Amino acid sequence: MNSFLYRFVNYRLKLYEFMQNIDRVLECIRHSEMFNDYQYSNTTPVYSTHLTSLEKHAATIYTRNVFFLMQDEIKEETSFNICSCVQDMDRYTYILKRFGSENLTWTTCFIPSANQIQCLCKLFETSGIPYSDSFSVMKAMNM
Repeated sequence: MNSFLYRFVNYRLKLYEFMQNIDRVLECIRHSEMFNDYQYSNTTPVYSTHLTSLEKHAATIYTRNVFFLMQDEIKEETSFNICSCVQDMDRYTYILKRFGSENLTWTTCFIPSANQIQCLCKLFETSGIPYSDSFSVMKAMNM
């Protein structure tokens, strides 16, 4: 938001110009939010991956912009191969490798009692959407 405001505000503005610019910024933000709300409530996105049930569920939860980010992650899931699965007491630990990157591994844990997937790359915690290795585990567990 600061970068958006930066285009309309500078230190040379008079007070009335500053207020007019802030009103314009708020109007732009409100318009984009109304458009996103309209899209979310009145349209459905085109499902284009092989995991359509996950896409349908994501379309009901996320806004369109976040849905498209998640759709890209689902498409990237096809490049992961599950190398091994180790079952501990209360969890399944999956070791995954990306096709073409044999020296890199990803570790993802599935906890059935909590119905939870924990990814050690921590990208879900930073971006807020599941990463492709999580979708590989979901596919392996038929979720």
